[in-house]
Amino acid sequence: MNERRVIGGRIRKVREAAGLSQEDIGDALSLSRSAVSQWEKGQSSPEAKHLEALSNVLKVSVDYLIHGKGKPPAKHTANGEEFRRSSVNRVRRLIATGALDGMLAELGYVKKKR
Repeated sequence: MNERRVIGGRIRKVREAAGLSQEDIGDALSLSRSAVSQWEKGQSSPEAKHLEALSNVLKVSVDYLIHGKGKPPAKHTANGEEFRRSSVNRVRRLIATGALDGMLAELGYVKKKR
């Protein structure tokens, strides 16, 4: 198996154990969700600066992400504040992309004109 896919698999495993989405990681590193997705699929590799930041966000060592050595990730259970912050960030993304308007329209809510 190619090295990028192995590293990408570890990134995904640790991200999921931390209870974070690809968007959460992208937001934390000022990257797109698609960049994180590409890492996880082995289509690209994170730069050294992003590996360091990623290890801090995920609370594992860079050595664990690259070589699988060191302390494995602990299963994370989100507390209320983390869940609220994550939910607020997701709603902000929906508003910024205009996706919220489409979702509301599908539900029968019409945006009021001012």
